[in-house]
Amino acid sequence: MASSLSSAVEPGQTDPQDRAALQGTWRAIEATSNGEPPPAGMLEKLTLVFAGDKFSIMGSAPTGYKIDASFKPAHIDFLNSRHQVGIYELKATRSGSALAWMAIGPRRFAPGNTPPTLTCR
Repeated sequence: MASSLSSAVEPGQTDPQDRAALQGTWRAIEATSNGEPPPAGMLEKLTLVFAGDKFSIMGSAPTGYKIDASFKPAHIDFLNSRHQVGIYELKATRSGSALAWMAIGPRRFAPGNTPPTLTCR
């Protein structure tokens, strides 16, 4: 059974446990956009790197990010030129590895709207 890595935090606050758990290189094991899987070969290239207060995807220039773990699911803001927002969840698996799930787009999804999602290990 998976368990959440997040602990209770005050509204608007970063959870140090989440920030620490996000650090490092994450490789996508599943992704969708508009309900469809990525083009052939894309999933294998899809990596996210969290280093301190910076984030990059697929080797892009690092940019800032903010997390707010007081929400369930927790919020994440990518402070890039598009200022993308999303939600995320961190889980510990039975084997002790971590899984991260993210949905990028509005934090409240309209019925029928399928946000891009990403599961990483």
